[in-house]
Amino acid sequence: MTQAEMLAEMLQQQGWSVFWDLTIPPGKTWRQVIDSELTQAHCVVVAWSKASIHSSWVLEEADEGKQRGILIPVLFEPVKPPLGFRSIQAVNLADWNGETHAAVFQGLVKAIARLIGKSDAAPKAFQATDPASITTQNGGVELVLIPGGRFMMGSPEGEGRYDERPAHEVEICPFYLGRYPVTNAEFARFLIANPKETQPDYWTDRSFNQARQPVVGVEWGQVQRFAQWAGGRLPSEAEWEYALRAGTTSRYFWGELDTDSEDYGWHYSNSPCLTFPVGQKRPNAFGLHDMVGNVWEWMQDNWHDNYCGAPSDGSAWEVDADGGGVLRSGSWLYSYPNVARSAYRYMSDPDDLHYLRIGFRLARTL
Repeated sequence: MTQAEMLAEMLQQQGWSVFWDLTIPPGKTWRQVIDSELTQAHCVVVAWSKASIHSSWVLEEADEGKQRGILIPVLFEPVKPPLGFRSIQAVNLADWNGETHAAVFQGLVKAIARLIGKSDAAPKAFQATDPASITTQNGGVELVLIPGGRFMMGSPEGEGRYDERPAHEVEICPFYLGRYPVTNAEFARFLIANPKETQPDYWTDRSFNQARQPVVGVEWGQVQRFAQWAGGRLPSEAEWEYALRAGTTSRYFWGELDTDSEDYGWHYSNSPCLTFPVGQKRPNAFGLHDMVGNVWEWMQDNWHDNYCGAPSDGSAWEVDADGGGVLRSGSWLYSYPNVARSAYRYMSDPDDLHYLRIGFRLARTL
């Protein structure tokens, strides 16, 4: 992910509508849309880099912003802005690693807020007006507070598969869980902040590396390192099922039939062979999106062939394993709506990446 993509994503997370050249509709030209977009813009952020200081298009956009008094320059690299723009103080993002709490990013957000008439605005991640939702400092992952309680985990006799039984009562302590699977934008901040980390093999495939798409194909050790860096962990299988059900006891968290599955997730039957940006489908009662479909999600647990001897306190079951790791949710590839059942689970080897269909969701202990 480029610096421009990361900045656009982070500004969108503040609740602002962000237009930039890569979002020009197919079949349209830059000239056809740029005048209209600049006219509607309340702020123009120009990113100076070794390439952009020589771009006539960037200079035209910057000049329009300057003439209207709505220009805020930022530096992506230590370069001297073009003549005529050097007197305007620029925000230096050359060493910014994508963290929302960084002083330079907060300064940029406040400057934009002042321009658009919201001088009291603060970065969305730090308003903390909703106690049921927080954002991690590292990665900017939005977490939802899941209330504690008891539930019956698994499937009763005559329903589901053998590995979903016996159904058993589990007590869950309150915890936080990601509103969405971890996205490419969030994982990109981890890579920038940790330059020794390697990019996933698919990382340059633009079909799967858009900012709001869930990150996929991350090796197990790197998943753990991301979670630690972001101040969280993977959820246990019990926590995940409890959060998915959100107080329901039906086969699917929306009812007994799979007929509404397309309203809640992307599956092999409604996905044109790729992942989708998170949050496009309806959430469950806890406000969690993409809990069924889009990408499989790793649990912290090891795989067991049944629930005999499973913990009753909601903790991850990591001893006496019968196989590899546990996946939940289903994915866009080779998963049909029946996989969206609340008790459905799947085994996979953590070393087998399944590249483009496995992601993960962050949890955090309260």
